[in-house]
Amino acid sequence: MLYTIPDYYHEFSCIAGECEDTCCAGWQIVADEAALKKYKKVTGSFRKRLRKSINWKEGSFLQYHHRCAFLNDENLCDMYTALGEKSLCRTCKMYPRHVEEFEDVREMTLSVSCPEVARILMEKKEPVRFLTYEKEGEEEYEEFD
Repeated sequence: MLYTIPDYYHEFSCIAGECEDTCCAGWQIVADEAALKKYKKVTGSFRKRLRKSINWKEGSFLQYHHRCAFLNDENLCDMYTALGEKSLCRTCKMYPRHVEEFEDVREMTLSVSCPEVARILMEKKEPVRFLTYEKEGEEEYEEFD
């Protein structure tokens, strides 16, 4: 598989609660089927909150005052805190990363709607370059929208 990424791609790291504008507010967060199946199997003290914070019919997280039901007052994810990084749905794991794939090419970019990505871009002194490399044996996505 041939990959193309912007030269600043690996500079990005989510700054979570330090971010001036959280990505967990203002839009509907849809969970993938695999994540929803995991959520149904959760046991322990977080189970009740998890069950009542998801719109199971639509497969999305509920919002309160336009904020994800799992987003706490420090702009951190209570699901991440309670269940760990592996509990996150594909949307939450990926954003602001964006992947386009066609034939044997995978293009990976970062959305400038993320303030940290925008900061990285604005502080660049040189024009953005795109890097291309090849990885053997990469599995392809099963579903595309």
